[in-house]
Amino acid sequence: MTRMRAAALAAAYSMPDIGYAIRGDVDERFGGFGIRIGSRVYAVLDELAALGLVEVFDSSELWPARPKNRRGSRRAFRITARGVQALTEYLRTPLDDSSAVSLTADVQLRLTAVPPSDTSTLRHILEMCDDALRRLIAAEEHAARADASLPERMHADLVGDTLDALREWLRGARKRLAEMEDGRG
Repeated sequence: MTRMRAAALAAAYSMPDIGYAIRGDVDERFGGFGIRIGSRVYAVLDELAALGLVEVFDSSELWPARPKNRRGSRRAFRITARGVQALTEYLRTPLDDSSAVSLTADVQLRLTAVPPSDTSTLRHILEMCDDALRRLIAAEEHAARADASLPERMHADLVGDTLDALREWLRGARKRLAEMEDGRG
């Protein structure tokens, strides 16, 4: 599953809505991670519907007073049980740790997409993050050695900044997990 599909599924999970509202949610929640759905919103949602991951319905079922389009209806989308399963499976797949930037984008998407009460998946993501961070930190320490070339040291500085941001995200996610487990989240 692509990150864009996962983001659209997460948006449909959080609140069934019309495509343009889902687009706004995806762009707002995940746009900072390089995921912008924009004009592709209906193509992505139609792909998800063809896979049985979202259900298409007339928006008047939920919002009778909402304005209709020129055809007299507005398509809305909600996640199906199969979609919830696919989203959970995606969230539990190995992280993209090919680089610090890829890992950060992947982790941030997943942490933002975890359903609010799914402590098991959130804990699993945090465990995967810890493993990936250990590998990246080891690579960063190797690149920062004294005999490294200037480009290697500059890259290590960039990776270090990215990893610092990722650590901050993970601290917030661990706090969220603790609150969820204590019944406060």
